[in-house]
Amino acid sequence: MIAEAWDALLGMSLATSALAALLLLVRLPLRRSFGARIAYLAWQVVPFAALALLLPGPAAPPVSVAALHAGAAAAAGVPAEAFDVRLVLIPVWLLGVLGVLAFFVIQQLRYGRRLGRPPRCIDAKAGILRGEADMSGPAVIGFWQPRIVLPRDFEARWSPAERELVLAHEQVHLERGDTRVNAVATFLRALNWFNPLIHYAAGRMRIDQELACDAAVLARFPQARRRYAEAMLKTQLAAVPNAFPTPPAGCHWTGTHVLKERIAMLKHPLPSRALQRAGVLAITVFAGVAACVAWAAQPAQPAASSASPAGYARLSPPQHPVDASGNPLEGMVLLRVRVGTDGSVLNVSHVRTESAEPVSGDFAKLVEASSAAVLKWKFQPSMQDGKAVESEVIVPVKFASPKGGAGIDADRAGVPVLDEINVGGG
Repeated sequence: MIAEAWDALLGMSLATSALAALLLLVRLPLRRSFGARIAYLAWQVVPFAALALLLPGPAAPPVSVAALHAGAAAAAGVPAEAFDVRLVLIPVWLLGVLGVLAFFVIQQLRYGRRLGRPPRCIDAKAGILRGEADMSGPAVIGFWQPRIVLPRDFEARWSPAERELVLAHEQVHLERGDTRVNAVATFLRALNWFNPLIHYAAGRMRIDQELACDAAVLARFPQARRRYAEAMLKTQLAAVPNAFPTPPAGCHWTGTHVLKERIAMLKHPLPSRALQRAGVLAITVFAGVAACVAWAAQPAQPAASSASPAGYARLSPPQHPVDASGNPLEGMVLLRVRVGTDGSVLNVSHVRTESAEPVSGDFAKLVEASSAAVLKWKFQPSMQDGKAVESEVIVPVKFASPKGGAGIDADRAGVPVLDEINVGGG
């Protein structure tokens, strides 16, 4: 369970990081070629691809027992009690997620408190609230019921024409559900709290979000570019640094760097409708490809089966016994192992030993060494109709090179034989 959780976390972080890095590289060319709306739309590919990772991964093709357990046999030298660092990393990640989410919630609540309790509603139909502070807006807040928040001095600070442009901008945020988009971005930041690239990309996404709203307003008021720039400048000049920080799940007019970028965009002509449609098509195709790649990149899951035999999971090699002269003994010991539903060894019995003319004492050493090691091993339990069941397997333990060879099949009586465990020579 821990391994699966860690693989899912790592896959999610790598997929979102790769997409975020790609979008950071192409956002400016996208904006110049297709417009600010397309550059903003491209960011929504990131959560779309992350959702694809929640789907069941591709099924692995059927493989032989030998191929399934080759990795376990190769890891025979790893002690059964080896510490798994993922047991520490997963709790640390969860604590980080909870801590970052708590920080964002507190930041959102602080913004709400500074609006006044409660903000005064001045237009229920349009969803417009009036804050008690002079610079409590303009902004859009709320997840379930987004509302436009205006400052107390809204009528005094902006002219009627400017107020119309400001309200049009905020209305675009409402229509597009941008507060919900920001909430999803905030959640992804919490999941990737350790990844500075995701936090930086989220900030660039919010800039593209504002630019996309500006482009929508200019499309509606094509002759109002100068008035729109003056309205943005008045908002920025009246802003008090850190007095009203941008709410994590809201849309707020702040930031000197953002203002420069937004005013610079007003100088460029808007792209044609045909070009914007082409951009939407390109982003749609890109989203589908990204989701498919993210899904296919997941580790392959074992194919569903009504029944599967037990197999190795974690094992350590037996001690290699020696004869009276100190020479390593050679031989093959076949053990019948009863495996429980949790993969533990319930019982070990000796089936047969093939060796190079061992004396009775040497014979016992081979059996004792192999049996003692197998009792400490961990197996993958046998599965029957999706449930773990008790089962028996034959475990061949080879000490150097066996001589003779009556064959394994003669004594297995229908019990699956696992990969041979080699101790000493090849």
